Amino acid sequence: MKKYLLLIFLIFILGCVQEEINDFESCAKAGNPVMESYPRQCRANDQTFVEELDEPVEVEEPFCGTSIGGKCESDDECVKGGCSSQLCESKNEEPLNTICDYKECYNADKYGLSCKCVENKCQWV
Repeated sequence: MKKYLLLIFLIFILGCVQEEINDFESCAKAGNPVMESYPRQCRANDQTFVEELDEPVEVEEPFCGTSIGGKCESDDECVKGGCSSQLCESKNEEPLNTICDYKECYNADKYGLSCKCVENKCQWV
C-alpha cells in the first residue's frame, strides 16, 4: 500500500513540474496558445514570446506611393509629401493635401525608394 501511495505521489509531483518558458519555441512546446500573426506569437504566464525568423520579410504588395511629377533641377528640390509621406513632390509647387490613412505600401524606405529629381520631374526611384 505504501508503494502505491509513493508511486501516486511521485506521478503527481512529476506532473506538476513545469519547464522554464523563456522563448517562443519553449512556449509553443509547452502547449501554450500560438497566435497566427506574422511573426507568430505565443503567450504564457502573462508574457508574449515572438518567433524569431531568419529569412527576410518579403514585400507582398507593390509600392503604392505617387510621383506628382513636379518640376525640379536637383534632388534637393524634391520632398516627401502627403499626410502619410506617400507623395513625391516638388518644393517649388504648392504641396498637395491628402487624407490621413496609412498603408504599409506607402513606406518608400521599405521598398528602397527615394524621392528624387529625374529628367526635371520629382519621382520615386
